[in-house]
Amino acid sequence: MCSLEGNKRFMSVKPALPQDKLQRLMRLLPLIFLIHDGEEILTMSAWVKRYSHRMPRRVAALHGGRRQFSVGVLVVFLLVVAVSVVGERARQSRTAFHVYLVGLSALFANVWTHLGQTLVFRGYTPGVVTAVLVVLPYSAAVYRQMARERLLDRSTFIRSLAAGLGLMALIIPVVLTLARLMTRRR
Repeated sequence: MCSLEGNKRFMSVKPALPQDKLQRLMRLLPLIFLIHDGEEILTMSAWVKRYSHRMPRRVAALHGGRRQFSVGVLVVFLLVVAVSVVGERARQSRTAFHVYLVGLSALFANVWTHLGQTLVFRGYTPGVVTAVLVVLPYSAAVYRQMARERLLDRSTFIRSLAAGLGLMALIIPVVLTLARLMTRRR
């Protein structure tokens, strides 16, 4: 048997603090976004072609094809990375915490838009699988850890969700329009 008591290197390693768990979770935000939006990129074009007759023409036109949609996802991904970087300072800055929280809440709110779309279309919609199997459990884990650390209460959660919905409503058309301009053939 080996005794670890004499191993100074082992003894100098400090156990992980509960706060470290939140930091690790927060750092996963860009990866979670990529997994989710990867599903959307892979399935959106075919899905829009199939269901465009059931959408307002303006909504179907927003998609603009896989290339344009992918550029839009890239722009949002860069915003998600920025939110994640700001989130690194969440314990030192109330503003940084709220920036991260609103970004997380926008992603969390997106789960419910996917579920709503799935009900309306009565079948698969792009992103619904990873929304339910990846984004929902991830968001719940982050919110739960924030609550355990007394960083999040019900009121703050509700306000962040409202702000996240507002952010989604603003960003989606702006980003898709920007992507259309960036991919326009000259």
